[in-house]
Amino acid sequence: MKMSFGIVICLCLATRSLLAAADPFDQSSVPIEVDTNDPQLAKIILIAGPPSHNAGEHETFADCVVLRDLLKQTLGVFPVIVREWPKNQAILDRARTIVFLADGIHEPGKYPAERLEQLKKACAGGAGLVAIHYALHYPRAEGEQILPYLGGYYDWDTSAKGHWTADFKPVEHPACRGVQPVQWEDGWHFNIRFLEGLKGITPLLVSAAPDKLRTTPDAKKSLGREEILAWAYEGPTGARAFTFSGMHLHKDWAEANRRRLIVNGILWSAKIDVPKNGAPVELDPANLKHWLDKKPVAKTAAKK
Repeated sequence: MKMSFGIVICLCLATRSLLAAADPFDQSSVPIEVDTNDPQLAKIILIAGPPSHNAGEHETFADCVVLRDLLKQTLGVFPVIVREWPKNQAILDRARTIVFLADGIHEPGKYPAERLEQLKKACAGGAGLVAIHYALHYPRAEGEQILPYLGGYYDWDTSAKGHWTADFKPVEHPACRGVQPVQWEDGWHFNIRFLEGLKGITPLLVSAAPDKLRTTPDAKKSLGREEILAWAYEGPTGARAFTFSGMHLHKDWAEANRRRLIVNGILWSAKIDVPKNGAPVELDPANLKHWLDKKPVAKTAAKK
């Protein structure tokens, strides 16, 4: 029986697609820096940091793909995935908000000056800013420059972090629409360096950190104090920012309340109306097994 050349090609492509889908580390099908020329679409930039931590932790690229699919459920939103920083600077033009899922910079003077200036220019031009988990980390000099746009940041000299369970109680804010009271266990960042007087900041999630986690002298000054773990910020120029200091584990996207708070917050930062019952955030749990980075498995997890 003869088979046409076209059929053979189709079968080969289908087989390749199946193999790619079966490989959790295959990221080749994800469009990178694909822009839009439609000014009617709300462009949201999702910046994935380089691999870090162990498997299942800080899966920044896979996080961005999941978040892309969640944001696309809102009509008129155009998410753009970027690795580390745009190679094409025009990608930042007309961005409604810029979302960071990355580890941030830990050492003074190591934040690329040109990136910081490009980010400040985009925010000054009206783009919102979103920092998830370790993307809150800034050295003091750079953090003070981004403070007017983010409202607060993790200062390596004074802030602290650790794992505990926080009780989420929704407040009156668009980011909390459709989000139910829930307990979240996560790796949180606290004793944040905020703008003086918390001007323009709306706390969305507060919880008292265990005293043993107050590892810096500054953090130890406020034993038992409730800490702001997620917030919305609106600056004097109208620029908006949203921050969620958790999301250490990739599997946490399986929790609908967490997805909705983050998507709501991103939409709000982009000045997109959040539906009364919250943004749509349908997710197939099987998608959490795809687009992962090749990273070592933690020894404790391997033993289990």
